[in-house]
Amino acid sequence: MESSLSHDRARRIFVAGSTGATGRTLLPIAASLRVDVVPHIRPASARDRELPEQAAVLNLSDAKALDAAL
Repeated sequence: MESSLSHDRARRIFVAGSTGATGRTLLPIAASLRVDVVPHIRPASARDRELPEQAAVLNLSDAKALDAAL
């Protein structure tokens, strides 16, 4: 896949709802483009699941936790 993204500066994206349909599609694409990704996972969805090291497990309504993740 050809990308119009410039690779001369680092990119980091926060994927809210990374376990949903859009997130499951977007994460592999971002990885293939070598984009730094912070996958968001709701606490209820994080139970009994192996999590990526950089995962942000938080409720999006928690402003302090969201700010820390970004």
